Amino acid sequence: EDHVIPTEKGLLPGAGSIVAAISKAASRPPEYVIGKPNKYIFEVALKEAEASNEKTVVIGDRLDTDVLGARNSGLASVLVLTGVTSNLEDVKKSKVKPDYVARKLIDIF
Repeated sequence: EDHVIPTEKGLLPGAGSIVAAISKAASRPPEYVIGKPNKYIFEVALKEAEASNEKTVVIGDRLDTDVLGARNSGLASVLVLTGVTSNLEDVKKSKVKPDYVARKLIDIF
């Protein structure tokens, strides 16, 4: 459900925008939403990787999709402040809280 995605040139329409446009044109909502924050995509990933919730962490750069998807799926999350969510003030104001926050991906390792 990403409505926008960050690029070097700024924000561009994401998959959520495309789904919304098709939904509007079709005059009906989608029957299935597989993207984040829907937990289905996380369940499929865990099954394919033969991984457990207890040993899996979701690393992402958005509170409203990556972190919320992790929460919806019972997974731990790390928010990296290099994408749409890029400052700690956004994290403090959000109802959705990550388990951990990193300024850059390299900070995790």
